[in-house]
This record gives sequence, C-alpha cells and structure tokens, in this order.
Amino acid sequence: MKLGLALSIGESFTDLKLHGQDVLVRDQNVKAYSQEFEKVYVFSYGNEKYPLFKNNRLAVNKHGMHRYIYAFLMPIIHSKEFKDCDVLRGFQTTGGIPCVVAKLLFGTPFVVNYGYDYESIAKIEGSLIKSFFYKIVNLIVLKTANTVIVTNPAFIKKIKEIGAKSVVLIPNSVDTALFIPKKKITTSKIKEIVFIGRLEPQKNIVKLLKALVKIKYPYRLKIIGRGSQKKYLQKYAQNYKLNVTFTDSVAHDKLPAVLQSADLYVLPSLLEGHPKSLLEAMSTGVPCLGTDVEGINDLLQNEKTGILVGTESADIKSGIEKILSDPKLASKIGSNAREFTKAHFNASILLSKEIKLLKSQAK
Repeated sequence: MKLGLALSIGESFTDLKLHGQDVLVRDQNVKAYSQEFEKVYVFSYGNEKYPLFKNNRLAVNKHGMHRYIYAFLMPIIHSKEFKDCDVLRGFQTTGGIPCVVAKLLFGTPFVVNYGYDYESIAKIEGSLIKSFFYKIVNLIVLKTANTVIVTNPAFIKKIKEIGAKSVVLIPNSVDTALFIPKKKITTSKIKEIVFIGRLEPQKNIVKLLKALVKIKYPYRLKIIGRGSQKKYLQKYAQNYKLNVTFTDSVAHDKLPAVLQSADLYVLPSLLEGHPKSLLEAMSTGVPCLGTDVEGINDLLQNEKTGILVGTESADIKSGIEKILSDPKLASKIGSNAREFTKAHFNASILLSKEIKLLKSQAK
C-alpha cells in the first residue's frame, strides 16, 4: 500500500526548518507512515533536497511555480506519483487542494486534518481576502474528502455543517518520551517565562508584554517565533525596558531543554486550534498559563492542569503572579499536566490510530 503526503500550501522542508519544525514532521509523522506503508511520496512546494527514509520519495516544485498555481497543477506535474498512491493525506485543508484534483482525475481517496480555524484567524488579523479564500477552500476540500480528521471536539459540528462525509476526532499529539520533566536546579531569583509561536495578532503577545510592565517579580521572557509583529514587539519591549529575548526558531529536538528550564509557559492567544506548543510544555511538566478561549480551555483546566485567564493584560498579569507566588500550585498543575498529556496525547498511540484510518480509506 502506497501513501501520498501533500504538505500545506506553500510548505516545504526548507520552510519547516526555518521554524524548527522539519525534524518533527520527518521523525514523528513521516517516520511513522514509512514504517506502515510500502512507499511514501511527499509532495513539497519547494525545489529542495531533504534526507528522508529509504522508502520515501520527495516530489518537488522544480520550476518554482507560485504556490497557488502549483497546488492545482501538482497532481498533473507529478501524475505518475499521484497515480501510484492508494490513499492521500493532506496536511490541513490547504494540503487538500491537490488531493481534490487527484481525486477528480484519478479517483484517489484522501484524508485531511482540520486543526486550525484559518478563516476566523485571518479575520482577527485583518485579512478579509485570506479569510474568504480559506472559506472557499474549506467548502471544497472538506466536502470532497473521504474523511476529515479534527483535532478539537469544538470543530466537529462546524465540519459536519459544511457537509463533510466522515469526521473523526484525533487530537494533536506530543512525543511524551522526548518532552519529559526535568528537575530545575538554579539559584537565580529571575523567573524564566517562555512563549513559542507565531508573532501575529492572533497570539495576543502585545497584551503579554503589557502584563509584564508592572509585574512585581524579576523575570526573563523568552519569545521563540517569527512573524509580522516582531519589530513592533521588540520596540515595545525596548521602550518599556522589559527583560525579553527574541529567537526566530529552536530545533524541535532542542525545545525540551528550553521548556525544562522554564518556570512558566504562557499562551495568551485570542483563539487556537489545538496548540502543539502548549501540549509540549504540558508534557515537560512546566506550569502553563493560557487564555480562556477555544483551543486552550479544553486543554487547561483552571488550577488543575493549568491557569486560565482573560485576554486582557491585567488578567494575564494576575495569572502570572498567581503561579510565580505559589510554588505548590505551580508544582501541582505542572505534574497534573504531565499526566494528562501522557494519558490523552501520546504520539505513538494517536499516530497508530491515524494510520489505521488511512489504510481503511485506501482504494
């Protein structure tokens, strides 16, 4: 049985590496697929070489076509590879665009995952054109897919209303053997706070920085990520003399050490899908603070597996001080979060479930 993997629109291993995610995709997802399928084709939007596994073939965008054009032409350009696939797996709904074309041309069944409400997030970030684009893509891809994987129970009703034939809940997962707790040994009074994610309005990072302006504890905030707000956030931190460092990316296998050194992980978003960075922080046992919004409040139970707060800077400040002032509470929610992720989001278990689903859909 042969599997085809269509990356999200515009995505390549070169791009994933810029965000520290290439090793995760290869060593967690592609590796698991390669162990269960005779051959795995990976369809990339870049003209690149990347070390994969023996039974893998990387199909690339040799002529550097624009991603929106290439998404539709991919099954024609790589018709031999697409025809050889028994089932296709699109990464997110935009990864389903070439899958729709391949199904129309060759009758190949496909599965996509809906793990992120791109339409709503584009609205939050003021891009109505993008929001309209995602709305159309969702309508076409989700109605055409043989099965849609949702990562969050909150998405099930929405996807069914769009007209998806079959919807299966498989949440995002975390390598609980890699992201493990480690006792922090330090004499420093400075509290380490970490945020990992896109530097975009949806993540509400400005309110996090505002929360730190009058915080009464010595701290250092590590912000890891890229995005359009980076320069603005750097300038804000500089103007208010905040103790903040910015790093574009950290390799995925280096993230456990970053999280293990933290006293607190903060995710102040306005909306989330099923945030992998939060799962990874929870798996390391670091106490987590998140806003009480969709995508976060089903992972963090207030004062049990984390602390939930409002999206305003005063709420975020209060929550940070609550955790930093109460070591017993911090230890309890960190320990509970670790057990919660082990019980519900173990990567090997959830990937096995997905592979079983993919095989059941094959032609």
